Amino acid sequence: RFRKGDREAECQGALVWSYNDCWGENGWTIIDHYVRRKASYYWFRRAAAPVKVLVRSRDGQLVTRVVNDTLQPYQAEVRCGWVRLDGNGREWQKHSVTIPANGMIEVARAPIPSPTQRNPREWLYAATLMGEGIPNDQAIWLLAPHRELAMAKPGLSTNVQNGVLEVSSPVYCHGVHIEDEGHEVMTDNYFELLPGIKRR
Repeated sequence: RFRKGDREAECQGALVWSYNDCWGENGWTIIDHYVRRKASYYWFRRAAAPVKVLVRSRDGQLVTRVVNDTLQPYQAEVRCGWVRLDGNGREWQKHSVTIPANGMIEVARAPIPSPTQRNPREWLYAATLMGEGIPNDQAIWLLAPHRELAMAKPGLSTNVQNGVLEVSSPVYCHGVHIEDEGHEVMTDNYFELLPGIKRR
């Protein structure tokens, strides 16, 4: 989807290889035999959102784009930049954009830093998307695998109002989820929390 409308290498779409298990097993599906949503269901749902912010590595740079698979344009705000995992640093750029109908817009490029410029265990690159008529979205690019990150102890804060659960943390948290045994249909679960950014 990142390459939608790309003049250099156009490609678009998504393919679901295996949607549900036909018997009780550990499989590649996103829905199990008992119609419970697996963690991958939510990851795929976010990846296939009609309007999506994406960050990818290209030619030594991190490129932020927004893709729109709907037939109407949207006005939105994209914030992108470097974030410390412990929440003690954020270098954001704010962009007001018009996302064309059935199109893609490139928002920003940032050089991938060397380990001496930014410790890959302590920093990540992120982009967030907010706009009227589209769900809030985010994209995260890690400079090191999760197992190597200097993860701070999570400090989750929650608030429930009118059936909506709001979650936040002062530090980066990976794989935050509400244990529902896969029975509930939530708008999101198994997500990444960026420091100081609320998730509903």
